[in-house]
Amino acid sequence: LVAALSRLARPIEDPRQELAFLLETAPIAKRLLGSQWRELLTPLWRQLADALDGQPFSAEEPQFHRSFALSQAQDWAGVSASVLNEPNWCRQSALCLQLAQSGAFQHRRVESLTGWFALCWHSPALAAETLSKPQQPDAGVGKAWQEFLATEDELADDDSEESALTASDFPAWMLLHESGLARQMSIDLAQSHTPGEEHYRCVHRWLEARRARNKDDELAARKALQARHPLLLSRIVP
Repeated sequence: LVAALSRLARPIEDPRQELAFLLETAPIAKRLLGSQWRELLTPLWRQLADALDGQPFSAEEPQFHRSFALSQAQDWAGVSASVLNEPNWCRQSALCLQLAQSGAFQHRRVESLTGWFALCWHSPALAAETLSKPQQPDAGVGKAWQEFLATEDELADDDSEESALTASDFPAWMLLHESGLARQMSIDLAQSHTPGEEHYRCVHRWLEARRARNKDDELAARKALQARHPLLLSRIVP
C-alpha cells in the first residue's frame, strides 16, 4: 500500500506493469482498508486510464483498455464513452458487458440494453451465463431474462420440430413483450446478419408497421418473421 501511495501523480512509464500492480494490490487494499480501499486506488486507476487513452482494444488482453481502468474507478460515463468510441465494439464480448453494466449504473436503460443486445447476438452463450446470475445492476433486465427462460422452457416441452428460442432471440423477445421499446431501440442496432439480428429486424419492422397502421407492411413483416422463426411469432404474438 505504501508503494501505491508513492505512485500517485507520478507519470506511468509502463502501463502494462501498472495494470499488473493494481490488479495485485486491489485485493490487499480491500482486505486491509475495508470500504475505504477505493479512496486509495481510484486515483491510480484514473491515471492508468489516461495512460491507456488511444490504446486499441484487444480480445487477448481485455483489461488492458481504458474502459476497464475506468470501470475500476467507477467512472461509468467514461466507461460508456470509451466503449462506444472503439470500432466494432459490438463484436467484443468484454466491451458489450462493460456497456451493459455502465449503462445500468447510470440508469441509462437504452444504453444498457444496447450492450446486452449486442452480447446476445455475438456471444449468446456468455450472454445466457451472465444474465442468469442472480445479482444484476439492472434488476429489470434480470427479471425479463427469467421470463424469457420460462418461455424457453415452455417451448422445450412442446413436441414441435421448429427451432426453439435461444439467447440470441432475447432482443427480439424484449421488443415483443415490452410495449414501446421498439420506439427507443433503433433497428440499426443490428449491424450484421446473425439469426438473432435478422429476427430483431423482422420484429422491429412488424411493430413499427402495426403502430403506423400500415396493413401491407405489417403483413409483409409478419410473413418474414413467420418464415424465419415461426415459434417467435406464433407462440408470443397473439
